[in-house]
Amino acid sequence: MTEPLRPTLLVVADLPQALTDLCGISLLERMRRTALHLGFREATILSNSNESVTKHFARQSWHRKDIALEFRERKGPQLTIGDVQDCLSAGRVLVVCAGFYCDGRLLRALAQAEQDSVLIDSDVPSITAPLWKNSGKQSFGRSVCAAVVSGEWLSRKNRNAVLRKELESDVMSGRIAAVARADYLKIEICVPRGWLAIMRPSFIS
Repeated sequence: MTEPLRPTLLVVADLPQALTDLCGISLLERMRRTALHLGFREATILSNSNESVTKHFARQSWHRKDIALEFRERKGPQLTIGDVQDCLSAGRVLVVCAGFYCDGRLLRALAQAEQDSVLIDSDVPSITAPLWKNSGKQSFGRSVCAAVVSGEWLSRKNRNAVLRKELESDVMSGRIAAVARADYLKIEICVPRGWLAIMRPSFIS
């Protein structure tokens, strides 16, 4: 069976979440290292503050040549379909949020998906459920932190529509596949409003 071509990588690095340190390393830098481990050699960084993000990477000079980074800035309060389309030349795009820490095995599974798919958390631990409820990042009991979609899927959407809402709607209606966190070993960390919520590993193969 032929492995699907690696999609374009788009990292959404909104502040302050993306630059939050986890054990001395920012979530954005951890995402860069995960991408490198998965074989990506170039990526687009889409942020609400390009100046802060470029300064952050400039301080890590020993990593500059690992992955070729293109920086783009967006102005709206939420990531829209149009924001993603403007960063996509052709083919599929893997959109990941640097405000989360995801086990690389989940991102690998998502990148290798042969159809439009979204990474969800359908089994939020009870200890963190109240925090998710108030974070604005969870809907229908799921938290979306990454997705792989085609240019065709994007073209069917309104450019001004919020990407997260479109993904959640299509997952609920069965129009897009789901890669569930609960099917893998993962410790996921979300950083809304400056706090860290550590999710437990839920499956060990």
